[in-house]
Amino acid sequence: MASREPARPGKSETGGEAGLIDSIARTNAEAISTVPGLARRPQHPKHHGCVRARFIIGEVPEDLRHGLFALPGTYDALVRFSNGRQLDDRKRDAHGMAIKVLGIDREWLSAENPDGRVQDFILVDHETFFTGDLGDYDDINTLLLKRGLARLKPLSRLLFTGFYLFGRIRAFVSHRPVSPLASRYFSTTPYRLGDLLVKYTATPRPVPVDPPEVKSGRDQLAVALRETLIRCPVTFEFGVDVQIDPAAQPIDDPSITWSTVPGARHEKLATLEIFQQDVDQHAPLAENIAFSPWNSLPAHEPVGAINLARRQAYESAACKRHEVNGVVPPVFAGIPESYKMQQPSVSPRNDGMPLWLAIVAVLLLIACLVLEGKRLTIKPGPPQTFDNPVAEFKYGSIGAEWDGFPYMVWRELPAIFKDELPEGWRSFGFIEEPGQELPIGFSIRRVGVPRVGFNCATCHSAEVTAGGNTMLLLGAPAETLDIQSYILFLGYVAASDKLTADAVIESAAQAGRPLGPIDRLLVRTILVPGIKDQADGLATAFSWMKVKPQHGPGRTDAGNNWRARWGYCPEKDEAVGTVDFPSVWNQGIREGGWFHWDGNNNSLIERNYSAALAGGAKEWLLQRGLIDAQAEWLRDLPPPAYPLPVNAEMAADGAAIYEREGCGTCHDPGGESFGQVTPLSDLQTDPARSDLFDEAFVSRFGDVGKGYTWRFSHYRATDGYANTPLDAIWARGPYLHNGSVPTLRALLSLPEDRPATFYRGCTDFDPVDVGFACESGFLFDTQLTGNGNGGHLYGTGLPDGEKSALIEYLKSKQYAGRS
Repeated sequence: MASREPARPGKSETGGEAGLIDSIARTNAEAISTVPGLARRPQHPKHHGCVRARFIIGEVPEDLRHGLFALPGTYDALVRFSNGRQLDDRKRDAHGMAIKVLGIDREWLSAENPDGRVQDFILVDHETFFTGDLGDYDDINTLLLKRGLARLKPLSRLLFTGFYLFGRIRAFVSHRPVSPLASRYFSTTPYRLGDLLVKYTATPRPVPVDPPEVKSGRDQLAVALRETLIRCPVTFEFGVDVQIDPAAQPIDDPSITWSTVPGARHEKLATLEIFQQDVDQHAPLAENIAFSPWNSLPAHEPVGAINLARRQAYESAACKRHEVNGVVPPVFAGIPESYKMQQPSVSPRNDGMPLWLAIVAVLLLIACLVLEGKRLTIKPGPPQTFDNPVAEFKYGSIGAEWDGFPYMVWRELPAIFKDELPEGWRSFGFIEEPGQELPIGFSIRRVGVPRVGFNCATCHSAEVTAGGNTMLLLGAPAETLDIQSYILFLGYVAASDKLTADAVIESAAQAGRPLGPIDRLLVRTILVPGIKDQADGLATAFSWMKVKPQHGPGRTDAGNNWRARWGYCPEKDEAVGTVDFPSVWNQGIREGGWFHWDGNNNSLIERNYSAALAGGAKEWLLQRGLIDAQAEWLRDLPPPAYPLPVNAEMAADGAAIYEREGCGTCHDPGGESFGQVTPLSDLQTDPARSDLFDEAFVSRFGDVGKGYTWRFSHYRATDGYANTPLDAIWARGPYLHNGSVPTLRALLSLPEDRPATFYRGCTDFDPVDVGFACESGFLFDTQLTGNGNGGHLYGTGLPDGEKSALIEYLKSKQYAGRS
């Protein structure tokens, strides 16, 4: 299965996967010192000790009896504990546990050491890796291990396309254990176990004595290791998380947690007993020994792109390290004498950059800070705030700018692509106000450079033309917005030959906003190249949109957007979850009911946060305070009044019909079924959206916000759609959850009499049938998957006169706000 992250753009010149693997291995090898005795591992250079243990295999579930675990047995083992990067144990980091099981009398996978009989297990104290993409891995590896100008190109790529990685890396290196013997360890990447796929775990059992008191210091983890093992042995349970759902537990994306999927299977395979012993942190064994996930029996073959890269990277680094230090290549059946070679009493360190280069780098940094006002900083600037909630709703931030398009380039796109955008941003249905630099629904924020992002108003603001007047309705469904076409357009822009640095600079000059020298340099060296690099990634990330029915204006498929993020590969199936944008005014009357079209969540906060995340906000950058303030404003935001005259006598008749038919049971606050879900067996509307959000998929939302106080916990699967209020229903067409019925009159007709196709995406209001009267635009086809216009038969049997009266009443249907 493909990674949920797009293949890293801008890497084609390296020769594809093989080129990336070679680059990673080369970077690792080049980072190793050439001074004899000082060559250290590029990763996990500082060890706390290499300890003796035994690996005891007992009774194993039958389907897991393969390779090393085929039969019960006891093997000698060595275990090396280490820091990922830090030389000071007091600092947060990732921490490693590498296990080498010795004396295995079976066929060995690796051909490099045919006399060896070992099985290596390499684990860290974090359950997931930060990426499954080799391009990202190569960029991060380069930033960590290279020096000077060699870091500029990967940094520019990551600043533009890889911001999400920094949050993952921060979590990966966030651990500060009290002892190497107190942490749980994980393989992060998958391995074969016979015909199954697994990830390894090592979980410590409680130590039978009180933990030693260890003073804080650079080597406190080594001290804790020694002070514990000198008093007692320590035991770890060695187990596996077994893949049961390839979609939810992909093999090529180790950033996804396997252990939390519904029905997750964990099995114990062995016990690792670390003997009571005196540990010498400076013994040469811990430095000279080499590990690789490919030191493995065939039954435990590593799988996935990251493991493939590790084979060459680990082997080339070990060979160079042993060659420089004079260590004979290892034979693991025993402990070679060469491993006992004394090493210099020098702490592991990374080679620094030359002094002249450091001086140049500092001068360049100072120049950037002075001239650019910290433009190149990675840390996001503060969000723009506004004095009134209306402006905040239109232009305020929800935290979606992190991966946003650079504003300096974005604002020139309508001019550069004038043939594709004859009406500028209005070509996609965005609403522009005089005197505003951004359309409604966009925020701007400095993230390295100023970037644009969506906000709540993107999908919940509309223009309606009635009686010759055009009104702006805040909180209304954005019936003209074709957000899918806008997203695909950005991918087109990234791949287009029209987008050049010269085109951006020239467009800005013609618009009367010429770029200064630093801005021109950024456009030429970072911004436009970064956008170009993103082309393949955008095409991959949104490839599912091109194989499913087009959304059209006023609709979105957030469900498949989440599925794409989580590695479900929606481009390979026919599942559709496209729905109309809902209204968000008068939210207070909906509290206590169920939100989203299918009623899958009864938390207003989670509904708001999930919408923000679907709109591009990041968990760690989520502007909760601003979102909560907007939510409070929306609770009491009154729906727009009907803009045209209403026949009062006919409306009164319609009110009586509304009451007689029991419409308020489902649609009025206080009604028995208001805010609840009507089953599809009763409703009979298109099931695609409800089917998409099944138990397995919905359970994934339990991981959203993991590690935060607002972690999601209210999602559920349903078998129908939620009953919603009808306030300002006149402004909310087309109707039903998928926008498949153009007018209220059509909704009161039998499904076979409803239009099979109709145009949508205009602002022209139809006061007779109530809806939008579009004579052109996007042709909506109800025969396509997810677009069905059947069901909701309520009122379809009324006489035509009563239907007209009911429609007249619904024109001005309103509710009182919160009590």
